Order: sequence, then C-alpha cells, then structure tokens
Amino acid sequence: MLFTAQRIMTYEKEVFNSPEIIKKAEIASLLHDIGRFYQNDWDRILSWKEFEHGDIWYETLKKEWITDLAILFWVKYHNKKDINWIYNEEAFKNSTNQEEIINVLNLVRDADKLQNLEYILFNFNDRIFNLDKIDDKYTEIVVEQILNKEIVDRQHKKTYIDNILTFTWWIFDLNFQTSKKFLVNDKFVDFIIWKLVEVNLEKDLISKIKTTLEEYLK
Repeated sequence: MLFTAQRIMTYEKEVFNSPEIIKKAEIASLLHDIGRFYQNDWDRILSWKEFEHGDIWYETLKKEWITDLAILFWVKYHNKKDINWIYNEEAFKNSTNQEEIINVLNLVRDADKLQNLEYILFNFNDRIFNLDKIDDKYTEIVVEQILNKEIVDRQHKKTYIDNILTFTWWIFDLNFQTSKKFLVNDKFVDFIIWKLVEVNLEKDLISKIKTTLEEYLK
C-alpha cells in the first residue's frame, strides 16, 4: 500500500508539500494494517471473537511505544465507515494539527481502498470473493444505496450479485481526485459492468449503476 500512497502524493503536491508530512504518511501506510495479524490469529478465529483490527492495533501501539497522536489516529480510523467519529475524540479536539491528521488519514483510506480494488480487478475469481454463484438475486437495499452513492452496510450483502455490487461502494469514500483518476485509468467501472452482465443483471439496472459510478468518478 505504501507505493499506492506515494503515487497519490506525487499528484497531490499541494496537500503533501513537505518532507515531514510525506514521511509521516509513509509511516502511516506501513503501520496501518499490522492489526490484521491479530485479527487472523487462528485461536481468535476459532474463538469467534471479532474485533476491528484498527482498534486493537491502536490500543497496542498506544500501550507500547507510539505516542504520536497523528499516527495513532491514522491506525484507528483508516478503515472506519465514518471518519467523522474522530471529531468526538478529546485528544483530536485539542490537537493543533487537525488538518494534517485528516489529510494523511484520507490518504491512507484512499490508498487502502485502491490497493483492495486493484487486487479485486486481477483476482476476482479468487474464492474469497465468491458467495453463491448460482443465486441470480440481489438485495434491493444494496442497489438502492449504490444508486444513492452511499456506503453499503455489509450486513445487507447476501448474494453473489451483492458481492459484486458492494465492491463499488468503496469509490464513494475516496477523498482525492487523483484516487478517482486511478480507477478510471484502470477501467474499474468497465470491469464491474462486465461482471454484472455476466450474471445477467437487468440491462436497465446495469445502465443506472454504470451512470452512477461514472458520474462519481468524473
């Protein structure tokens, strides 16, 4: 993900305009997902104890050796559905560099999503993306949220078509125009539409979804 973050910063020079903020952003990109090691621990999986990997890594870093508030918040909020929760943090409220924290947090969130979307583009047939291919149904609320350019609640994902559709909501949470351009260049919308044609989704609905995605990525 570090490379993706560096790519974005190359084009967003007005925001990432100093060696210090670039270095901090690179550190955040390297650190953000280490909590996955705890999340994927076999004993944890067998115990069915779920947790947010960002939260547990945030707490671990805070207890051990990281005191930089910005880095801690980048780890904690890089994958939150709504980063506005950060504004309720007393430490953030008292911070003198709120703008920098938000800028780098948005970068990490964008780079994380772009990396995942690029993986999907090249590895969609991987079994981790496939639910029930026989099922040609979709959940109404999933389509409704996408057409409204909203982030889809994962609990609504029930079918194979839902699985395809829910990958698209990530684009509605991109923060930099550069991030959107990368997806346009990667033909991401074309890929999603091709997958929806492949599963015989209604042509009219495919057209609406295509228009919605293209409009957002302009």
